[in-house]
Amino acid sequence: MLSIAKLKYQEFLRLRTNTNPKKGPLHLREPSKILWRCVRGMLPHKTYKGQLALKKLKVCVGMPYPYDKKKKYVLPSALRAFRLKKHRRYCRLGTLSSRVGWNYDTLVKKNEVLRKQVSKAYYKKKVNNLNEKKEIKTEALNLINPEQRQVLENFGYA
Repeated sequence: MLSIAKLKYQEFLRLRTNTNPKKGPLHLREPSKILWRCVRGMLPHKTYKGQLALKKLKVCVGMPYPYDKKKKYVLPSALRAFRLKKHRRYCRLGTLSSRVGWNYDTLVKKNEVLRKQVSKAYYKKKVNNLNEKKEIKTEALNLINPEQRQVLENFGYA
């Protein structure tokens, strides 16, 4: 499927203004910009409402700084496994972009591996801290007398 997508994109790259190609259709090669342009085509971007919607849209390659520390969410209705039938072909936008002139695919993949290592280390540390808290809490509950423990359990603290 990648070869077909590449041919279609190369056909798009050949479009240009006859008099001054600099003013013609801009051919963006970065995956985020390709997606941005695709979404722009779905919006009424020449109206005020469409321009506001486009300003709110944030498209990034990889996982940039402020979002790498945030909790990730999965949207099941958008997953490829649920949206496409098994026999349908698909292609990754980053691979297509790298084939048509975008040079940062390997860098983004390397940064993604580093980000995952850092987040895995953070998660291990977080789990260890939670386990330590549980142990300390059970030890503290064992130290107090049963009547006080019963009162704490009634109020949901034990």
